[in-house]
Amino acid sequence: MKFYSLFFIFFSFYISYSQENIEKNPISNSNGLRFNKNDFFLESGLNFQYKKSNHEFGLGFGINKSLFQNRFSPELFYVLKTNFRSPNKFNLQGLSSYHLNFYNVNRNDKEIHFFNELLAGFQFSYGDKYKVFIQQEAGIILESFHSDFYKKVENHLAFNYSAKIGFIYYVR
Repeated sequence: MKFYSLFFIFFSFYISYSQENIEKNPISNSNGLRFNKNDFFLESGLNFQYKKSNHEFGLGFGINKSLFQNRFSPELFYVLKTNFRSPNKFNLQGLSSYHLNFYNVNRNDKEIHFFNELLAGFQFSYGDKYKVFIQQEAGIILESFHSDFYKKVENHLAFNYSAKIGFIYYVR
């Protein structure tokens, strides 16, 4: 369990500091701490800029469930960002994101909870090569699990919100 956490942290910082900054077709690494109703997530992602939009693919894990409850809770996410305003060092972006995380509820059983989040919001960042950002999102979450009572898969849809703070490093 702790090996996965150490590997994740090493991998994110290795990507961050392994290459030099080149302004054409920037690729960046973002690391942050995200909060939602279910857990705190430590996330790391790679950002690719294509035309006027920014695509971020990343991995994360739930801190509460993974470290304190001893149930590894990985997360995969995709974020699509579009610039609203970008003067000097300040940057405001609109974004939409999809997050998938899951964990094993009972270690003796093979029952897995899946959480699918579809969110929209904005990100405010400040900086040049190194940026600090704050991100706010709201949307829906679909929780899926196998019910022992009904003997079938149950799905529950609910409102969700998310806040994230972190930093971005431009690799090239």
